[in-house]
Amino acid sequence: IPKPSCHIYDPSFSACDLDVLKYFNFSIIQQNEECKRTVTRPTLFYMPHCGRPMYNNVLSSNWDKDRLGHVCILGNSFLSIMNK
Repeated sequence: IPKPSCHIYDPSFSACDLDVLKYFNFSIIQQNEECKRTVTRPTLFYMPHCGRPMYNNVLSSNWDKDRLGHVCILGNSFLSIMNK
């Protein structure tokens, strides 16, 4: 069984935020991937303040029968995004 890991990125992290995250063994993504990360195992994307382009990037980067089933998004309602 692979060891669980948490990769995290937010452009607004402060130096203090990064220190705390590193202390708790979070893996900091070093560059803005614009939510284009592909996954090969169950993955939670926590995106409560992201706009439509970021959701589109997650979905399109994993739009295949072997990857899309591993994507779980915790964020804004797709209905509220579609109506904008």
